[in-house]
Amino acid sequence: MMTDKKRYMLALILSISVLILLLINSIITPYTVKGISMEGTLMKGDVLLALKVNNIPFINNNYQTWKNRILILHTENSRIIKRCVGIPGDTLIFNTDHINDSIFVKHNEIFVLGDNWNNSADSREYGCYDVSMVEAMPVFIYFSYNNGFRTGRIGIVQ
Repeated sequence: MMTDKKRYMLALILSISVLILLLINSIITPYTVKGISMEGTLMKGDVLLALKVNNIPFINNNYQTWKNRILILHTENSRIIKRCVGIPGDTLIFNTDHINDSIFVKHNEIFVLGDNWNNSADSREYGCYDVSMVEAMPVFIYFSYNNGFRTGRIGIVQ
Protein backbone atom coordinates (compact mmCIF):
# COMPACT_ATOMS: atom_id res chain seq x y z
CA MET A 1 0.00 0.00 0.00
CA MET A 2 1.33 3.41 -1.01
CA THR A 3 1.65 6.11 1.57
CA ASP A 4 0.61 9.69 0.84
CA LYS A 5 4.27 10.70 0.66
CA LYS A 6 5.05 8.01 -1.95
CA ARG A 7 1.95 8.96 -3.96
CA TYR A 8 2.96 12.60 -3.87
CA MET A 9 6.53 11.80 -5.00
CA LEU A 10 5.26 9.60 -7.84
CA ALA A 11 2.86 12.32 -9.01
CA LEU A 12 5.66 14.91 -8.82
CA ILE A 13 8.09 12.75 -10.82
CA LEU A 14 5.46 12.02 -13.48
CA SER A 15 4.49 15.70 -13.72
CA ILE A 16 8.09 16.81 -14.09
CA SER A 17 8.71 14.10 -16.71
CA VAL A 18 5.71 15.23 -18.76
CA LEU A 19 6.84 18.88 -18.55
CA ILE A 20 10.36 17.96 -19.66
CA LEU A 21 9.03 15.94 -22.60
CA LEU A 22 6.75 18.81 -23.66
CA LEU A 23 9.64 21.28 -23.44
CA ILE A 24 11.97 19.04 -25.42
CA ASN A 25 9.29 18.44 -28.06
CA SER A 26 8.80 22.19 -28.48
CA ILE A 27 12.47 22.86 -29.26
CA ILE A 28 13.77 19.61 -30.80
CA THR A 29 12.54 17.62 -33.79
CA PRO A 30 13.89 14.39 -35.31
CA TYR A 31 14.71 14.19 -39.02
CA THR A 32 15.77 11.21 -41.13
CA VAL A 33 18.01 11.86 -44.13
CA LYS A 34 16.34 10.19 -47.12
CA GLY A 35 18.35 11.34 -50.12
CA ILE A 36 21.96 11.73 -51.22
CA SER A 37 22.10 15.49 -51.77
CA MET A 38 24.06 16.04 -48.54
CA GLU A 39 26.52 13.15 -48.94
CA GLY A 40 29.94 14.14 -47.81
CA THR A 41 28.41 15.45 -44.59
CA LEU A 42 25.17 13.53 -44.05
CA MET A 43 24.30 10.10 -45.39
CA LYS A 44 21.04 8.45 -46.32
CA GLY A 45 19.79 6.79 -43.13
CA ASP A 46 21.24 9.31 -40.67
CA VAL A 47 18.70 10.25 -37.99
CA LEU A 48 19.20 13.77 -36.68
CA LEU A 49 18.10 15.85 -33.74
CA ALA A 50 17.38 19.38 -34.93
CA LEU A 51 16.58 22.61 -33.09
CA LYS A 52 13.26 24.15 -34.15
CA VAL A 53 14.35 27.64 -35.23
CA ASN A 54 10.98 29.32 -34.57
CA ASN A 55 11.02 28.32 -30.90
CA ILE A 56 14.56 29.42 -30.06
CA PRO A 57 15.04 33.21 -29.89
CA PHE A 58 18.81 33.35 -30.62
CA ILE A 59 18.34 31.27 -33.82
CA ASN A 60 14.97 32.52 -35.09
CA ASN A 61 15.54 35.14 -37.82
CA ASN A 62 19.19 35.53 -36.82
CA TYR A 63 20.38 34.78 -40.33
CA GLN A 64 24.06 35.06 -39.42
CA THR A 65 23.66 31.89 -37.34
CA TRP A 66 22.19 30.14 -40.41
CA LYS A 67 25.04 30.92 -42.81
CA ASN A 68 27.12 27.84 -43.71
CA ARG A 69 24.90 25.71 -41.44
CA ILE A 70 22.69 22.83 -42.51
CA LEU A 71 18.99 23.65 -42.37
CA ILE A 72 15.77 21.69 -42.74
CA LEU A 73 13.17 23.47 -44.87
CA HIS A 74 9.55 22.58 -45.45
CA THR A 75 8.32 22.87 -49.01
CA GLU A 76 4.86 22.27 -50.40
CA ASN A 77 5.42 18.52 -50.75
CA SER A 78 8.20 17.58 -48.36
CA ARG A 79 10.97 18.51 -45.98
CA ILE A 80 14.40 19.06 -47.52
CA ILE A 81 17.82 19.38 -45.97
CA LYS A 82 20.46 21.70 -47.44
CA ARG A 83 23.33 23.98 -46.43
CA CYS A 84 22.60 27.72 -46.27
CA VAL A 85 25.29 29.53 -48.27
CA GLY A 86 23.55 32.86 -48.81
CA ILE A 87 21.54 35.04 -46.44
CA PRO A 88 19.64 38.30 -47.09
CA GLY A 89 21.93 40.93 -48.61
CA ASP A 90 24.59 38.48 -49.88
CA THR A 91 25.79 38.49 -53.47
CA LEU A 92 26.98 35.05 -54.61
CA ILE A 93 29.18 34.53 -57.66
CA PHE A 94 29.25 31.17 -59.46
CA ASN A 95 31.64 30.26 -62.24
CA THR A 96 29.80 27.77 -64.46
CA ASP A 97 31.08 26.82 -67.91
CA HIS A 98 33.47 29.79 -67.81
CA ILE A 99 30.56 32.20 -67.23
CA ASN A 100 30.36 34.20 -64.02
CA ASP A 101 26.82 34.18 -62.64
CA SER A 102 25.96 36.50 -59.77
CA ILE A 103 22.95 36.07 -57.55
CA PHE A 104 21.71 38.65 -55.05
CA VAL A 105 19.89 37.19 -52.07
CA LYS A 106 16.89 39.40 -51.35
CA HIS A 107 15.32 40.35 -48.02
CA ASN A 108 13.62 37.33 -46.35
CA GLU A 109 15.31 34.81 -48.67
CA ILE A 110 18.17 32.33 -48.36
CA PHE A 111 20.24 30.47 -50.96
CA VAL A 112 20.83 26.79 -50.18
CA LEU A 113 22.97 24.04 -51.73
CA GLY A 114 23.35 20.32 -51.15
CA ASP A 115 26.89 19.30 -50.18
CA ASN A 116 26.78 16.70 -52.97
CA TRP A 117 26.61 19.32 -55.76
CA ASN A 118 26.30 16.82 -58.61
CA ASN A 119 23.23 15.15 -57.06
CA SER A 120 21.29 17.97 -55.47
CA ALA A 121 18.19 19.89 -56.51
CA ASP A 122 18.69 23.17 -54.69
CA SER A 123 18.70 26.96 -55.15
CA ARG A 124 20.72 26.63 -58.35
CA GLU A 125 17.63 25.00 -59.85
CA TYR A 126 14.74 26.45 -57.82
CA GLY A 127 16.10 29.86 -56.80
CA CYS A 128 16.14 31.30 -53.32
CA TYR A 129 13.85 29.98 -50.60
CA ASP A 130 11.76 32.17 -48.31
CA VAL A 131 13.10 32.26 -44.73
CA SER A 132 9.66 31.25 -43.46
CA MET A 133 10.34 27.79 -44.96
CA VAL A 134 13.20 27.15 -42.51
CA GLU A 135 11.99 24.69 -39.89
CA ALA A 136 15.03 23.44 -38.01
CA MET A 137 18.82 23.34 -37.69
CA PRO A 138 20.30 19.84 -37.23
CA VAL A 139 22.80 19.57 -34.39
CA PHE A 140 23.35 15.88 -33.70
CA ILE A 141 23.28 12.51 -35.50
CA TYR A 142 21.94 10.08 -32.92
CA PHE A 143 21.37 7.03 -35.13
CA SER A 144 22.49 5.88 -38.56
CA TYR A 145 21.36 2.82 -40.45
CA ASN A 146 21.64 1.79 -44.08
CA ASN A 147 22.24 -1.92 -44.67
CA GLY A 148 23.64 -2.04 -41.15
CA PHE A 149 24.11 0.13 -38.08
CA ARG A 150 26.83 2.80 -38.57
CA THR A 151 28.17 3.70 -35.10
CA GLY A 152 30.92 5.88 -36.51
CA ARG A 153 28.30 8.34 -37.82
CA ILE A 154 26.97 9.32 -34.38
CA GLY A 155 28.03 12.80 -33.32
CA ILE A 156 27.69 16.53 -33.87
CA VAL A 157 26.53 17.74 -37.30
CA GLN A 158 29.17 19.90 -38.96
